[in-house]
Amino acid sequence: EKTLSRLSQHVSKYIERADELTLLDASYTLIHGREEFQKRLVATGKNATEISLSLVANKIESSYAKPNIIFAFPGQGSQYPGMASHFKKTLP
Repeated sequence: EKTLSRLSQHVSKYIERADELTLLDASYTLIHGREEFQKRLVATGKNATEISLSLVANKIESSYAKPNIIFAFPGQGSQYPGMASHFKKTLP
């Protein structure tokens, strides 16, 4: 939580100085270029100033744990090799 709080402060300061294009690049990197962690923070706003304020104001309260999912298929003969392989591609 401390690290996430510190990171949100740094990102907030960066956003305050960013132009629109740099803001888009930063958003893309934060969404797609970062490792997934248990603690997350979401900030919203209509412009860079609102997003920056939202980052600093948000409290880190909960964590997300990936659920354990099990698919059980009855032995009725309707299964085939790889029939659930598409689930692997859609789960985070």
